[in-house]
Amino acid sequence: MELAQKAARAGGKVLKQKLEHDRSFKRKGERDFVTEADLASEAKIVPMIRKAFPSHSIVSEESPDLQTAASAEFQWFVDPLDGTTNFAHGFQEFAVSIGLAHMGKVILGVVYKPVHEELFYARAGHGAFLNGRRISVSEVPVLADALLVTGFPYDMKKEKKYNFDHLMNLERRVQAIRRLGSASLDLSYVACGRFDSYWESKLAPWDMAAGVILVAEAGGVVTDFQGKPFSLTGGQVVASNPKIHSKVLKVLSLGRSGMTAENSGLREEKRRPSNEQF
Repeated sequence: MELAQKAARAGGKVLKQKLEHDRSFKRKGERDFVTEADLASEAKIVPMIRKAFPSHSIVSEESPDLQTAASAEFQWFVDPLDGTTNFAHGFQEFAVSIGLAHMGKVILGVVYKPVHEELFYARAGHGAFLNGRRISVSEVPVLADALLVTGFPYDMKKEKKYNFDHLMNLERRVQAIRRLGSASLDLSYVACGRFDSYWESKLAPWDMAAGVILVAEAGGVVTDFQGKPFSLTGGQVVASNPKIHSKVLKVLSLGRSGMTAENSGLREEKRRPSNEQF
C-alpha cells in the first residue's frame, strides 16, 4: 500500500505539471488519445513497482501485456492517466489508478486525483479511505432519488452495444445521470457516496482494478450486468450501494426491448419526502 500510494503521487505530480505546460497528444484511434503525460506518468510509476517487486507482473494501459499477467501470481494494473481525453482538453476529471491482484482477485487499490489531491485507497478486509478518512457508499434506497454515472466506449460509432439504451432506460427512473470520462474516479465516487451507482461496459482491467475494491471495501456491491461476480477480464461492471444495486440490474436487463416500467414488471419508485435528508 505504501508503494502504491507513493507511485500514484509520483505519477500524479507529473500529470499536474503537464496539465499546465504540455497537453499535447497523439491519436490511438478516432476517439482514443495518448498524451505525453500518459507516458511520463507511466515512466515514473512502473519502475518504482518493478524495483520493489521484480517478480510481479505489471500491466499498464500504455504497455499492456495481459498474456504474461494471466500466468503471474501477483498482477499490478496501472492506468497512469485515467481520463486522457479530459486531460487533453484541460478538464480536471482525471486520475492515476493502481490496482494489485493476487491470482486474478484484486486485493489493493489506489486512485489519486492530483488536481484536488484526493487519494482514495483500499486493501482487502481493511476498509476504504479518502485522505485518511474512512468512506462508505451512500444509503439512497430508491432509484428516483439516485444519482448515477456511466461512460461510453471509444469505438461507440462502430459498436452496436453503445450504452444509449441503458442510459435512456435509467434516465427515466433516476434523479440524474452524469458522464465524467474516468472509470476509476466514477468508482471512487461511488465508494465515497457522491454517486449511488455506476455502470459501464467495454472496460479494460486497468480501468476497473483499483476502483472495484474501493467500492467493495466501502460496503458496496460490484457485479457484471447480469449480477454475476465481477471479473477483471469481463469488460463490464455495475457498482452500487446495496439498496439499489438489484434495481439498477433490473433496468439494465431491459436493454433495447423498449419496455416501459408498467409492462416490464418494474414499477416506478416514489421519491422520498423532500424534507428527508439523503
